[in-house]
Amino acid sequence: MAKSTGLPYFPLMCQLDDKIDLIEAEYGLTGFAVIIKLFQKIYGGEGYFCLWTSEVQLLLSRQLAIDTKLLKKIADSAAERGIFSQELLKTHCILTSHGIQERYLEAASRRKKVVLRKEYLLLSMGEIPTNVSITE
Repeated sequence: MAKSTGLPYFPLMCQLDDKIDLIEAEYGLTGFAVIIKLFQKIYGGEGYFCLWTSEVQLLLSRQLAIDTKLLKKIADSAAERGIFSQELLKTHCILTSHGIQERYLEAASRRKKVVLRKEYLLLSMGEIPTNVSITE
């Protein structure tokens, strides 16, 4: 069995920023739930990103009992507001952000080695700790 690169838990601030509040204002608690579930998928899976394929969307929509069109609309709105990187969503079909990558590396700082994919990287080289290996 392969060792997970994800985290067993992730930090959730008590005071969320306006970007998430706007998602909740627009989509209600469903929007909030989608964002938190996406964070769980990201941090609990690869740790710093998740693929955003039609299969992932279908499984998540079933889990949340919402239509896949609504799920995609919420994720797209989150990317437009900067919760996720619009560029990496369009070019690589992944959900990630600078903040997600920062929090992941902070949480994984005790690990001997952390591997990140260069094409998904939003952090500058100065923000990369010494335990990180970057793959092509």
